[in-house]
Amino acid sequence: KIKLVTGDIQSERGSTFYGVAARANSIHDVRRAYKKVALLDPGATHVMAAYVIKNNQGKLISDHADDGEHGGGIRLLETLQKNNLQGNVCFVLRHYGGVHIGYRRFIHIKAAADSAVHKLLNK
Repeated sequence: KIKLVTGDIQSERGSTFYGVAARANSIHDVRRAYKKVALLDPGATHVMAAYVIKNNQGKLISDHADDGEHGGGIRLLETLQKNNLQGNVCFVLRHYGGVHIGYRRFIHIKAAADSAVHKLLNK
């Protein structure tokens, strides 16, 4: 069963970002977590994702997705890799507020991911 942990909300000029993390031991778990996140907040403008898991042969595999937020998914993957977090998936959801915030979006994406991962590890 996939249990989602939600991190703190980050906001700037009308946009909001928040992270969601879960334990995942397979691609199937990653997909199930994504479906739960999509149902959790169907109004999100972007749902960025990253995971680090072991495949059936025990080899570490990872991937990320930006969902239109160019450069967002790699920030999530870097958070997982930097903290040596295997067997986890992380998402950051963004509600676009109508104002471009440029590079500052990466600060909020990283903070949202860090918050969710921190809460997952301390659960």
